[in-house]
Amino acid sequence: MLNDLDPYGLGPGTGDGAPHDEYSLEAIPLAGLLLRNGCISSDDVDAIWRKWFQEPLSDVVGCDAMNSFCTRLNSLGTIG
Repeated sequence: MLNDLDPYGLGPGTGDGAPHDEYSLEAIPLAGLLLRNGCISSDDVDAIWRKWFQEPLSDVVGCDAMNSFCTRLNSLGTIG
């Protein structure tokens, strides 16, 4: 999902882009939090993103994209 969001326009997995696993270091703690809590908030995502990039993801992608991203992540918590 981070590849789809592609907050920095790196084109992960594309021919001229970054490697497919470009955002894997950020995705691991997001997935862990989602698994532990069953849901994740934009504040949670921002805190994790800030650790890696010194800025909240919501500042990079905007509120609408962040809300959509969290909704998609939270839908994964309901699978199974």
